[in-house]
Amino acid sequence: MLSVQIEKLIKSASDNIKQWETLFNLASHSHYSALIKECALDDVIATIKDVDILIGSLSPELLNLVNIRVRKHPYTTAYCLFPALNTDNVIAYLETQGIVKSYELAVVYDNDKFSIDVSSNKVSHVKGDSTQEASYSGCYLLLEFENGTSKVWYMDEYEMHSAFDAWQNKVFGGMDVFNNTLEWAGFALILRALKTLDMQDSVISHPILPVLKSRLTSYYSDFFKYYKEANNDKFASCVITSQYVSTEGGELEEALKKLDDIIEPPANIIVLGQHNRQVSNEDTEIKEASEDQCEFYNLDFGVI
Repeated sequence: MLSVQIEKLIKSASDNIKQWETLFNLASHSHYSALIKECALDDVIATIKDVDILIGSLSPELLNLVNIRVRKHPYTTAYCLFPALNTDNVIAYLETQGIVKSYELAVVYDNDKFSIDVSSNKVSHVKGDSTQEASYSGCYLLLEFENGTSKVWYMDEYEMHSAFDAWQNKVFGGMDVFNNTLEWAGFALILRALKTLDMQDSVISHPILPVLKSRLTSYYSDFFKYYKEANNDKFASCVITSQYVSTEGGELEEALKKLDDIIEPPANIIVLGQHNRQVSNEDTEIKEASEDQCEFYNLDFGVI
């Protein structure tokens, strides 16, 4: 049940009253629902108006692509709303539009056997013993399109840690905005996927998708743009995943090159999980790139 105050704010800020009431009702049943009441009224109104322009102006029904979450402002530490993309709903929309046939989103653990053939976008993922404790080795999102092609986006463990720290410290103010690691990984990977989704002809010719993906990637990029401008911050540019994988960024790049020198898999094969663990156990030390050595260069929504 929505508070009277929230209902009034929705009615005063948006014409899409039904959709916003649904979003806030869903948020009110989450574990952080009490924090919504801590957000300033001006922030709630601004968020509603921003998302209405961003998504609602294309179609009110698209508002279900986001979940209402709460973050801490990294400068003021005040609680404020954060509209987080809902990976399941984004892909469900792509399915209704005849773009995507199916998808697979998963976290890879150290005791899993996992590999990607980037030339064919084929994934092999055999899960390890679930009764054993294991840390994360990476994550991936595989989309199979209606035209028979497929595409995979992934992050290895170093990318995951780098990306999580960047979002956590530079956008979320140290708060856990997502319920679990898989949910956060889906958010980061679907944003990465949106950047290159227009390689599909069905997306290019779609009446809404080209504008939608452009708006979404720009909107979430701005969170880091504001951080950089306010703090004159410098952080490493790391992995950019598209058809091929390249790495850049100070000491991280150097460390990954050391891994390549130890074991060189076929050029089109990327391994995580058990196979990757055999390499990283060779006393290879990964150090975080310092701000003095790294320039802010590119944003790829999994890795900063």
